[in-house]
Amino acid sequence: MSKLNDFHYAQTLMEMLYGINLPDDEFEEIALLGWNLIGNKRTRLYRYSVCVDSCN
Repeated sequence: MSKLNDFHYAQTLMEMLYGINLPDDEFEEIALLGWNLIGNKRTRLYRYSVCVDSCN
């Protein structure tokens, strides 16, 4: 299995190689739009559940 890189690694390269600085939320929006255009991508789905007690 190949090693997976962190999604924000692209942001680090963008800043180092091209001097482009974007806020995290703007970078994520643009990157996710591009990510959806890529075929053969891996995704993971997580489920989280929690029980909440009522406050007295």
